[in-house]
Amino acid sequence: HDRDGLTANKFIYNYFCRKNLKLQYANIPLLVLAALLILTFGCEEDFPNGQTENDPCKNMSCINGEFQADTSLCLCICDEGFFGNDCSNEDRCVTQNITCVNGGTCDQLTGECECPNGFEGDSCQTNSNLKYEGSYDVSEACTSANGDTLIVYTSSINADTGVPGRITFSNISGSGFQMKADVNENFITVPSQRLGAIHITTGSGQINETSLTINIKYNYTVSGITFSCDAIFTRQ
Repeated sequence: HDRDGLTANKFIYNYFCRKNLKLQYANIPLLVLAALLILTFGCEEDFPNGQTENDPCKNMSCINGEFQADTSLCLCICDEGFFGNDCSNEDRCVTQNITCVNGGTCDQLTGECECPNGFEGDSCQTNSNLKYEGSYDVSEACTSANGDTLIVYTSSINADTGVPGRITFSNISGSGFQMKADVNENFITVPSQRLGAIHITTGSGQINETSLTINIKYNYTVSGITFSCDAIFTRQ
């Protein structure tokens, strides 16, 4: 039985098997008793999971797996969906059967999909550029060496189905030219590009899905003059 954590195996091991204790019990009655107990219960310390004193896995835990040991090495072979030295870490991508599409990758610890630029959603199933599509009224304030200007015009935004996350602004700055931009969820990046005589050097912005507005700032040069513009696109 187990009394205060002392099992029969532990008692036999501690008082009859360990070499440094055998001699103090070296009398005939105790030797006979020791022999009978050892024959009955064996001479191994009471380690968990059936381990022995010389087992390399003794005093180790394997929570969600099984031990695999040789004479010198102990390995915890994890069940599917678990990892770590003792298999205590859960791979939520496996245990929750998470699937990420469009190049998304699943985070083992959270079970959430990490989407590449241009995609969003629980499984990266949605192209981010689709929510930008529509017709807009635009109010655009620009500054340059020639002074400040305020332009009001209409524009449309189209999603590029061939390039994930790519959108195209029509009639940018009321010029009739198209400006390309890349989106990642709610954020916009305008790369350097030339639109006829206009050279757009940089730009960035963000969509507010609640108010259906887009704020975007961009810089461009034309005829040697640099313009810095701040435009507000409001969905019609």
